[in-house]
Amino acid sequence: MHSTSNVDPLDGQPPGAAPSPQSGSDPQGTVSTRRPLGRHAPVRGVLLEAAAAPYQFDPAARRSFYVTLRTEVGERRLWGADLEAALQRAASQPRIGDEVVVLPLGTKPVRLRVPAHDGHADAVGEERVLAQRRHWRIETQDHMHMLAQEAQQLRADRTPSPGTMQRDPRLTYAMAGLRLAAQYAQRLTADPRSQQQLLASIRHRIADALADGLDIHLPDRRVAMARAPLLPGPGRAAEWDRHAHERP
Repeated sequence: MHSTSNVDPLDGQPPGAAPSPQSGSDPQGTVSTRRPLGRHAPVRGVLLEAAAAPYQFDPAARRSFYVTLRTEVGERRLWGADLEAALQRAASQPRIGDEVVVLPLGTKPVRLRVPAHDGHADAVGEERVLAQRRHWRIETQDHMHMLAQEAQQLRADRTPSPGTMQRDPRLTYAMAGLRLAAQYAQRLTADPRSQQQLLASIRHRIADALADGLDIHLPDRRVAMARAPLLPGPGRAAEWDRHAHERP
């Protein structure tokens, strides 16, 4: 028996709509001990299927993509056009039969072509509509465990080995982010203790993003450095974080 998590047939929601509930949620579907604010819990299980099909197998629906997992509470099917790209992007390259973690990463606005209807519900062509498309990350459970371990190393101010860094580009971005953060801290203050406190705060933010499977975006160096002297102490790490995560 399948438990299905449905996304809107357009693989998203109208702007401003609340996120769709995750039916049959897996209470054990967490990767780290924390969940990013406002995000659904990850889903863990054995990857059984991954294929393109009309949404909900309805011949009249838009073409979408689904994955089926065998979780601790039964089989669960997730729908989303980005799931196919998520499998292709995955650093661990999951295959059927692997234990995987599927992470919902929120939504992004997209313009889609949909059938246009007249007042009699007859199709009269196509129109473009704005929808929110859900984005995903899929990695093997072993890979996510490795990222969680490396996040712990980062919090302890230890550098990943070159071999480990080759396994996921996010580790390279994390180290580049820490180097840039050190320059940012030096620009802010000449006090070594204050520099270390700020750097530790940024390091923990980067480590949290790594453990949660999120992309690590480096802030625009010119913007970060230009604003640095203008910020009060409590807002400095948050400002760094804002610039890092506003970038696409």
